[in-house]
Amino acid sequence: MMKFENIKCIDLASLEERQREGDKDATYMLAMYHEKGVYVSQDREKAKAMLVDLSRQKHWAAKGYCLEKGYGKFGADEGLAVACYEKGAQSGDTSSTTSLANCYLRGIGVVQDMEKAAELYEKAAKEGDTTAVTSLGYCYEMGGGVDQDDALAFHLYEQASGKGDTLATAYLGLCYFRGTSVEQDAKRAAALFETAAKEGETLAITNLAVCYHGGNGVEKDGGKAVQLYELAASKGDARAITYLAYCFEQGDCVEKDVEKAVGLYMKAAEMGDATAIACLQQYGGGGD
Repeated sequence: MMKFENIKCIDLASLEERQREGDKDATYMLAMYHEKGVYVSQDREKAKAMLVDLSRQKHWAAKGYCLEKGYGKFGADEGLAVACYEKGAQSGDTSSTTSLANCYLRGIGVVQDMEKAAELYEKAAKEGDTTAVTSLGYCYEMGGGVDQDDALAFHLYEQASGKGDTLATAYLGLCYFRGTSVEQDAKRAAALFETAAKEGETLAITNLAVCYHGGNGVEKDGGKAVQLYELAASKGDARAITYLAYCFEQGDCVEKDVEKAVGLYMKAAEMGDATAIACLQQYGGGGD
């Protein structure tokens, strides 16, 4: 079974101390946490300022991310973003290697190549990048660029979750929720979702809402479910927006408001959510 001995434990206090000492890699990690709202409060403007400043200092992962997202004076250029990630990866920066893998996984600035993505995730994981371990687990779960292997995916999620990676904890929760490579356990799933949700992990927040909505592993609480859907929606999760739209459409846990539901479906559809697109068709939209 694949095991990475040197993956780093996520330590916010240590990162903040290293940032104060001028460590660019620590500053980059904190900026990304503010960008995503995990471990720290979400503050995209603060994250953007930190990343642009690092970009000027030729921190390749930060420069690549700024070009990918269009932060700073140069605007968005996915091809140049990939070039920056490649330079960073060549210099031994694991964050750049993982970001480059993300590009190959999604076809950002390059032709999509799942095998290349998995290869890069494994390389970064061997160099100690916890995020890469989680992403490699996802590749094995989905069979993306590697032979599909649920047991190995579960094992990798456990490794990364044990080091504090919130996305790995959320994926682990899904394994327990679905009974994938482990005995189905809704209570364990909900507990894992809650652990990751408390750290701001959007996927976990949405799935914890689903648990409260259906009474899976927790006492059913529609009001709590809606509150969590709204929180995940505010963080940009299309799936949460779709669930919220459904609640307003059906008058489920909230006062029925079809107009608001349609607006939410449209928002999620614009983000590419297939369920929202299908739901919109009954209102004469979303089919294009």
